[in-house]
Amino acid sequence: MGKQNFRYRRLWLFGLIAAFLFSFSALTPRGDTKSSPERFLKIAKWKLRADWQASGSYEDTLKNEGGSLNVKSTVQVNGHGEYLLVKRPGDGAYEWGTPEGENPNVSVSYNGHKTLIVSHGGGTFHNDWSYKGQRPDGGSAKLEINADAGTYDVYAVVYFLKEVISPPSGSKPEIVHDSISMSPRDSEFRKKNLLPDSGFNLSGSHEFLAMLAPLNEVDPQVKKKLPLMAPWARMNVNWTLTPAGEEDVEAVIETPKDYENWQPAAEKTEDKAGPLPIIVNVRLHKKGEKDKPASRRARFRFELVDTTKEKGVCLNWPAANAQDTYDLRIEQDKNKDLEVLDDKEGQKAKTKKNASGAAVTISCFDWGAFARLKVTAILDDGYGSEVLAYLDSDKSKHDLEIPKDADDNYIADCWEKMKGVYGSYAEDDEESSPEGDGNTGDGLTLYEEYRGFMENEQHILGDPKKKDLFICNKIGDAVQPGIEILTDISRLVVHSKLKPGGRSGPGELDASRIINRNHTKMAHAVDQHGVFIVKGDAGLESEAQRVKGSEDIIGTPKRCEQVKIGLGFLDKDCPSYKLASVVAHELLHCCSVWHHGEIDLGFCKFQTKTDTAGVKRIFVFNVDDDGNAVGPGTAIILYKETGGAVDPDEPIALEGFKLWVGDKQGQHSGNTDCVMRYFCAHVYLNSGGRYVGFEPPEECGLSLCKNGQGTGVNEPGRKPEPRYGNATAGKGNCEKQICVNDKYH
Repeated sequence: MGKQNFRYRRLWLFGLIAAFLFSFSALTPRGDTKSSPERFLKIAKWKLRADWQASGSYEDTLKNEGGSLNVKSTVQVNGHGEYLLVKRPGDGAYEWGTPEGENPNVSVSYNGHKTLIVSHGGGTFHNDWSYKGQRPDGGSAKLEINADAGTYDVYAVVYFLKEVISPPSGSKPEIVHDSISMSPRDSEFRKKNLLPDSGFNLSGSHEFLAMLAPLNEVDPQVKKKLPLMAPWARMNVNWTLTPAGEEDVEAVIETPKDYENWQPAAEKTEDKAGPLPIIVNVRLHKKGEKDKPASRRARFRFELVDTTKEKGVCLNWPAANAQDTYDLRIEQDKNKDLEVLDDKEGQKAKTKKNASGAAVTISCFDWGAFARLKVTAILDDGYGSEVLAYLDSDKSKHDLEIPKDADDNYIADCWEKMKGVYGSYAEDDEESSPEGDGNTGDGLTLYEEYRGFMENEQHILGDPKKKDLFICNKIGDAVQPGIEILTDISRLVVHSKLKPGGRSGPGELDASRIINRNHTKMAHAVDQHGVFIVKGDAGLESEAQRVKGSEDIIGTPKRCEQVKIGLGFLDKDCPSYKLASVVAHELLHCCSVWHHGEIDLGFCKFQTKTDTAGVKRIFVFNVDDDGNAVGPGTAIILYKETGGAVDPDEPIALEGFKLWVGDKQGQHSGNTDCVMRYFCAHVYLNSGGRYVGFEPPEECGLSLCKNGQGTGVNEPGRKPEPRYGNATAGKGNCEKQICVNDKYH
């Protein structure tokens, strides 16, 4: 997908200036069945952990003085926050935050994506942002416990710095302030949360509507054109409150072995894990002292979040009934020391015993799998205090991307770097080789190229810099030389060994012909089609058969139901190079390449008849689809290019014969070496309108022309004259017509 001029990447966070109110309960010491709520007030410090997700969209047609505007906006954000709340003297409140905004007892991180598209009379603006937040520089949080009522409230808002990583052209990166909260703005939506009868761990979830940043503030290009708008997003918040233990403990996620080079791999069946699981270790140590183990032990909770659930294992396999199960999973049989908490989904697991460290083995079920791993240590301090593990490579990060994905596009960085596309969007489809008609891409997004496809029972990774064409060859080896010529002259990457379906079930290219049919929510721009090659009817007629409604359109593979090769070309007596030329010709029709012209007379029947004066003449007749003469015909003289004319009394004339008649600027015109030029004519109409026959037969082309200039028998100045001349205006230049992207034509 080509990037628009106004598209740029930014780290942008919405200002959701609201409050976050929960109700928490305290845990009873072990052995108590029910304890007084007063016990919560005896705790000096609380740790608050919150995870949130926001998603929303906005679409409307707006009117202002300049006319109407079509506005579309989408947003998605994931975040995590940790706060240390300290008891305030004199009442049941706990606070975090300082007027100066400097406090080390908070950690906030988040990431997401946002788009804005505005269409109006002057054009279209398409802006795209990625955003992250770190380095909080202010905010406040408060926990209020009402022991008499047995309830609690929590308010939290944090201010942070946002960084513009890809500013508009000519601008410099900048760091600016923003804020986020995790509760409804209106106090009427707040509810009191009950303290529990036992225990000290408090957790829950909440869902509410949050207002996005006004759209006229996020795009200076259209700021003056838009009224003040603030679409809403649905916010989901999960939180946990635990008493803070006296010992300062940190949990660290260790970088897995060969993490830099790991990328997902799957098997052919969805219920069997791929050959390359990833093993992740976590350990406890004293805060700020990585080499000193903590005296505490903990049970470790492993959680996979943001896990992909793409159908199948790759773009086209399995061929039928592909499932959208989680692509990365924690399997019980590979994690003996863990208890998988959701065995069917495999997204959560917990160690069975307290320990100073633990490991999890994560299995892969898709070639495009992605997830983020979060690990929480639940301390054996009597309170069940929770410590969120951070990465040993970056203390500010609390989730491990699987695979490594520093540019946040769900694609392994190692693959992107190997292919030279690091930092690109998952939605990109910008291959420019071959250049063709100038339309970029081949219908597969960057993510789909990375996820790959099955060909001849082997998994193939795509090439994000070269355009692909997909073929299912139902004829066999006989047409392979033609496919090779197509590959050579078009410079497309041609995948011609896709297995057809059979008694065992659908094939790698099924009846839909959609090569990227297995997809769910990941980047997918268009259903990209492949092409079948099949045997045609008896004779020498071949065609790129169009789908219904596209009969007169030469377009991309979506327009072509199948390529049919006439049985006469498959006969053992037909020269192999002619068959190859025909195969390449018809396949190029599936790549948006036209003939050099379309005005040949086509097949006509020539036969001696007696005219109204009783004189034997050669008549020319149009023919029907079965080759039979139609109408009374027209008396002509059939000239020979070498001189003279065909005698009406010649046996062949008396019997009648059928020949293709070419015309100026028709299918036989232009460069005679081009594979898109016809070579079946034996008669042409000369500049005087006379029918002229010739021998020997014309030769086929095996290349692609770069312009419409006639060559060979069409060359200007040829004697007695150029047979068909230059290609029709706007035709020829076949090399510059190639397009395989089903987004176009």
